[in-house]
Amino acid sequence: MELLRLLVLAVLASERRVAGGAEVFGNSSEGLLEFSLGKFRYLELIKSFPEEAILHHISSNVTFLIFQIHSQYQNTTISFYKTLLPNASETGTNRGLVSILRPEQSMCTWYLETLDAEPVQNVAIPLSYSERDPIPGGCNLEFDLDIDPNIYLEYNFFETTIKFAPANLGYARGTDPPLCDVGTGRDSRWRLQYDVYQYFLPENDLTEKMLLKHLQRMVQVSQVKANAVKVVTLTGDDKTSVSFSSLPGQGVIYNVIVSDPFLNTSAAYVPAHTYACSFEAVEGNCASLGEYMDLNYSNSFFGFAGLYQLKENLRILKMPLSSFYLFI
Repeated sequence: MELLRLLVLAVLASERRVAGGAEVFGNSSEGLLEFSLGKFRYLELIKSFPEEAILHHISSNVTFLIFQIHSQYQNTTISFYKTLLPNASETGTNRGLVSILRPEQSMCTWYLETLDAEPVQNVAIPLSYSERDPIPGGCNLEFDLDIDPNIYLEYNFFETTIKFAPANLGYARGTDPPLCDVGTGRDSRWRLQYDVYQYFLPENDLTEKMLLKHLQRMVQVSQVKANAVKVVTLTGDDKTSVSFSSLPGQGVIYNVIVSDPFLNTSAAYVPAHTYACSFEAVEGNCASLGEYMDLNYSNSFFGFAGLYQLKENLRILKMPLSSFYLFI
């Protein structure tokens, strides 16, 4: 009997370990995914099998949430409702929603799906903010969502441009949001500042695993500041759009931190990534472009190495480098 009791206890302990691990990795067998605040979860979405994401036990001092989901190049849809509505859902590879909490609300749900024919690997996370924190995209007038925390990225071979909606000041549960465009004084959203950050993925690594791993360093304010490079600061008077030189085949992640200098608080938008190339193109896709860049880098390296050796030889012979060009 003692041996049987020990076997039962071992089985129960094993089940508890499996359940705990499923919070971070794996699929949901019943279409319900439970999340914890500030914790990433890997998941696979399959066409015609939508998932419901749920967050319990939300503290009363949390006034809004940003739930976001990321994939490498296949689109994922995140929605407030099972039925998709233009102003209540977003589709893309880096997408999120802001949930403004009602008084006494302690649970929140979102709906996730993909229309892609192939299964889509994702990483998702819910983040919480208080009434003192600015609300990313809280003064959106350009995009479909009422409050839009997303960064919209466009690229061509030469230029990559990111756009985002202005933020609003934070406010308490059950109260009206501050008006966005009535006055430009220190009590308005015009006092907010926007720091744009850039993060480079490891060179010549186009794997999904590497992207989803490094995206986790660009989601929370403290992680973004610690890992990325701040490239520009915008004020409330500036246009919320920034352009960069494209680097085809090189993975880059962008994010924006909006700060309230009066309250010393901040919040992060939903990061966006690009390789400035397409994974699905028949010709000139990211994989073939990466091979070209490897070859071009090698040729450049040996070219510069040869030039350096030539300069050293001319230095020993006490001849100027310009004399070499007489022979070519």
